[in-house]
Amino acid sequence: MGALMQGGGGDMAVDEALVVEDFTINKHAAAIRIANRMSLAERRTWNVLLFRCYPRLLSQETHALPIRDLAFDVGCTPNNLNWLMNSFRALNRLEVEWNVIQAGQRRWGVTTALAHAEIVDGRICEWSYPAPLRRALYQPEIYGRLNLHVQKNFRRAHALALWEFFHLHLGGDRSQATCRLTVAEYCDLLSVSEHYREEFRLLSYYAIKPVLAEISTKSDLAAKVTYVRDGRGAVSMLEFDISRRDHDCLETQDPLTVRLIGDFGISPEDAATFRLKYRHSEVWLGELLDDIQRRYAAGRIPRSRVPAYTRATLGRAGATAPQVGGIPASTTSASTAAGAERTEPTPTRPPPDADYERGSHRFAKMPESERASALAAWISTPGAQVCREMYQKHGLRSPIARAAFLQWLGQSSETTEILEI
Repeated sequence: MGALMQGGGGDMAVDEALVVEDFTINKHAAAIRIANRMSLAERRTWNVLLFRCYPRLLSQETHALPIRDLAFDVGCTPNNLNWLMNSFRALNRLEVEWNVIQAGQRRWGVTTALAHAEIVDGRICEWSYPAPLRRALYQPEIYGRLNLHVQKNFRRAHALALWEFFHLHLGGDRSQATCRLTVAEYCDLLSVSEHYREEFRLLSYYAIKPVLAEISTKSDLAAKVTYVRDGRGAVSMLEFDISRRDHDCLETQDPLTVRLIGDFGISPEDAATFRLKYRHSEVWLGELLDDIQRRYAAGRIPRSRVPAYTRATLGRAGATAPQVGGIPASTTSASTAAGAERTEPTPTRPPPDADYERGSHRFAKMPESERASALAAWISTPGAQVCREMYQKHGLRSPIARAAFLQWLGQSSETTEILEI
């Protein structure tokens, strides 16, 4: 982990009201660089627990917090405790390792992210940290200052982890920074699965471009990457240019733009162009993107061709975009001023995939227990490995995983067959 134990352990007067108002934490560098896989909920939970107990981190061994408050800070529901229990289990197993020189002696050690955790009467959660970790977390020498309001915007665990790492390089006062990581270091930092490490094109499409797009559109940072190639032309290094953005400019991003960049691999410049072109046809554009995702989930579009296919589809779709007030979305202001009138009927979009629609209706009528059984059956069937990995990382929030699952569900003749698998 490196440098975990360099932080001092002296007490420090902390104004708790000020800390709560700021909703920021100084997270130790080694805690940011934890190489083990952490889900989005686990990383959010650990950050909030540290923030809530920080003023008493040294003076108290055990800390307590109402689950309702924790759920609000993390962005989860307080009515279902499964996410919290799973987070506590994972954090109790998560290893934090150090190997440093301290007082002229080399010290190696290992501990867990949490020493213990309890849920009392379904209303209160209690937790504690190992003693060496408490001292290091309280007064870190090297840290990233994290705004926990911003972390609630993320939907990808990789994006949250990389956002923390970028803040570590910016430090407390710099507005811009550049950091370089080898491809292997990047994969280790984000715990990228072996499937994506084998081919850089897959890594870029699934674990670099969408991650940077989410950071640049949903956080207080903007980030760009430059691929550094070796003598053979293979990408060996990633160079990130990071800059801060004013918190006031954290506008609510257009969801269609975020989808174009994050799910379809479209560059921010092309995404902005298409959104401007179809600014009066948002519903139609959303349905068209849904249709592309269903085609991909059904295996009709190779994953490497999704960005090019999307650009080509949107590029030639101007004539079929629905009209608003008798004027097509792609009609220029000059033709509008000239009084050009379109008299042909608006083309209708082809009906959505029947299997997908059937699966959507079936899933909506299922009770919770049957939904879990259907999902388990889908995961256990062969094929569509990428879609299943997307589900394991993001659940049904992943549009690709959701489309693949609903299409599979619609292809099953009877729900009872699914439940018996």
